[in-house]
Amino acid sequence: MKKTILLVLVLLSVNVKSQAILKTLVYSKGSMSNDARIVTLKEGNKIQWFSQATGWKEIPKQKLPDLNIVDLVFVQKPGMMELDTRLLVLLEDKSIWWYAEDKGWTNLSLTGLPEDKKVLTLAACMKMSNSSMMGSSYGNYMNTTRLVVTLDDYSLWFCAPSGTDSKWQEVKADE
Repeated sequence: MKKTILLVLVLLSVNVKSQAILKTLVYSKGSMSNDARIVTLKEGNKIQWFSQATGWKEIPKQKLPDLNIVDLVFVQKPGMMELDTRLLVLLEDKSIWWYAEDKGWTNLSLTGLPEDKKVLTLAACMKMSNSSMMGSSYGNYMNTTRLVVTLDDYSLWFCAPSGTDSKWQEVKADE
């Protein structure tokens, strides 16, 4: 009986460690660092990142609502010595949250998105432009994040958030 209970506990412990991976992201911290990162989204909304220097670490979920994560993406911007990375998650209530290491989670405004539509996908990138644009500066260039979502009617919506403020606009289809 004791062996059976021990075997069940061992199997449960192995099963917990081998949760299904729902999404994997890979990125480099930049030219000044040889550190590549792997980010995984696992069952149960568990987000972890891996680097050779530190091994696996779970990303804390303080301030992040306890809802299913629909999508996970990242965006990078130049920092002082390496690239600063922001993770973004799309939750089942269509809210979008930013995560920055040592800064935690911040909710992003959805002003302008139709309230009766569901967000299916989220995409993000960093736009480098000349210094006349709004954004954070790096040399003679400015960085501005660009986000695009696809809604359940297959329309595309775009925004260039500033802090936690963003105004979404529909991208008209070419017909």
